[in-house]
Amino acid sequence: MNEELIEGNTMSTVHFTCPECEQRLTLEEARRAAVVATGCPLCTAPIGATAFEPLERVQ
Repeated sequence: MNEELIEGNTMSTVHFTCPECEQRLTLEEARRAAVVATGCPLCTAPIGATAFEPLERVQ
């Protein structure tokens, strides 16, 4: 089990498709700000805050 998950808490995941390399990535909601600040983790293309879509809630 992920050490960041505390029993009873839920963590959202989101996905986005990079406009540059066209890779579809899924990540934890908590990493969204870092990706917006630094760009796509694969190609470093800029990613806007509106590029993310909710995917699911992990319990």
